[in-house]
Amino acid sequence: MVIAKMPALDKTIALSTINEFLEKFQDVIVSNQAPNLSDFEKILSPNFKLFINGRLDTKDLSHYLKQIMLYQKGFKSIDLSDLLEEPIVDGNKVVIQYDANLNGRNGQQSLVSIIAIVLFEDKKISQWIQVAHEKGESQWDM
Repeated sequence: MVIAKMPALDKTIALSTINEFLEKFQDVIVSNQAPNLSDFEKILSPNFKLFINGRLDTKDLSHYLKQIMLYQKGFKSIDLSDLLEEPIVDGNKVVIQYDANLNGRNGQQSLVSIIAIVLFEDKKISQWIQVAHEKGESQWDM
């Protein structure tokens, strides 16, 4: 079996694409309008997959747009921080860390820490694999 090595990503282009994706996500959540395919198709591949805490959340770009509408129903805003650490770029992967301040329509708020591995294919994001953990006191804090 021959394994083809992916060409290395240009870090500046990769981070610009990631930041554009995060900004569009935030904007769509607060807009309360259905997301446009054109807003995302230049930064996400058609086979875009989103994994959250080990679970496949969306299986392609059109499914992702439907999922965003569910997020819109649950949240009045999702405010994402700037990247918290220097991103790690390796081959076609970028590892990032950021926080999300979730503001629910029911008045609930929570702060979530997120680490994501972002995979690129043809300069577009093809997979977003994230682990999210709510910050703050837990049942284990003493």
